[in-house]
Amino acid sequence: MAALVVLVVALAGVVVHGAVTSLTASGHGGPSEEAGWLSRRGAAYGLCQIYRNEPWHYELRPEAAADGCPRKYADPTRDPRMRR
Repeated sequence: MAALVVLVVALAGVVVHGAVTSLTASGHGGPSEEAGWLSRRGAAYGLCQIYRNEPWHYELRPEAAADGCPRKYADPTRDPRMRR
């Protein structure tokens, strides 16, 4: 886990939310190098894009390192965790 935190902090353009359970990779008006890197390599570190309409939003899913990322939700309104 410490290596993951160091990796996330080392990436310029990455904003960490909470206790490293989600992060945002953003550029200036377009896709960023960080988002591209996460898209290609994030699952190996347990970082998964969760929503198809939010290519900048990643969440920590430790099981992804072994099993791959879960299917993406279309958007947050389709995420059952958001319903209360």
